[in-house]
Amino acid sequence: MSKKITALIILSFILVSVGVVFGAFQLAGILQAKDGIKQSSNHDVTNSDGHHSSNDQASGVVIDLTSQSKVSMDIKDFKYEKPKIKIKKGTIVTWTNQDAIQHNVMKEHDDDDTPHDPPSKDEVKPDVLAGQLLSRGESYSFTFNEVGNNPYHCSPHPYMKGSITVVE
Repeated sequence: MSKKITALIILSFILVSVGVVFGAFQLAGILQAKDGIKQSSNHDVTNSDGHHSSNDQASGVVIDLTSQSKVSMDIKDFKYEKPKIKIKKGTIVTWTNQDAIQHNVMKEHDDDDTPHDPPSKDEVKPDVLAGQLLSRGESYSFTFNEVGNNPYHCSPHPYMKGSITVVE
């Protein structure tokens, strides 16, 4: 057998072996994702649908926005741009969805750790933090007239969380 043929056979064997190992790692990742959420080395969370959200999305530093009467916040990459903020009573917060997938904002409640239906546009009330699903480019605004802590989440993606602390 010529040296060229031998080299091609060895190279083919190596490529097939690498492919099998890579496939095994991919399969292991799929099996982990089937169980819910898996952790990767960069501390990014991937849910079983392949969507990403930051591990510390609902934790971290509170951003003081008490000097503003209106606050704008994007929803992008399956997270709220400013997950923890402090505002003054009477402040209007507007969330704008930048994702291709629909999102909303809804105050925490019982059983909010599983995906659930958001209110329809007709069911949205000005005194309840519970917005309808937003398509890309759509916004939802809420005026915070009560002092206190307001944890919230996205109805179809309950791992997306945020919190707004309202002060006098």
